Amino acid sequence: MLRFALALSAGLLIAASAAPTLLAEEPERPDLSAEALSDRDLIAHGQELFQDQCTLCHGRTAYPGKAPMLQPRRYDAEFVYDRIAFGFRDMPAWEDMFPEEDIVAMVAFIMSDGFSH
Repeated sequence: MLRFALALSAGLLIAASAAPTLLAEEPERPDLSAEALSDRDLIAHGQELFQDQCTLCHGRTAYPGKAPMLQPRRYDAEFVYDRIAFGFRDMPAWEDMFPEEDIVAMVAFIMSDGFSH
């Protein structure tokens, strides 16, 4: 019984010391600054991606569609990135479908003055 208690204690100590490394670190965020998102080529690429994929649910001009109307003036870039990458309610997560650069491009387009809503 004593051996079991010692072994259990040793195991718990090892697990406790490893716990900080088991915690997932916050992934590094892409650059979503206004300066980065104002790149014309990035916005154009995001527009192409939006028209090819997002209009299926959000409609050609982001409304009307079967998904809610997008209101980018009410959002910040990180919010839009998270919704695209990780999904929300009925919207699927796209992080496994699109590389980070494409998601950032879609954010740039949605947050741009040229996005119609």
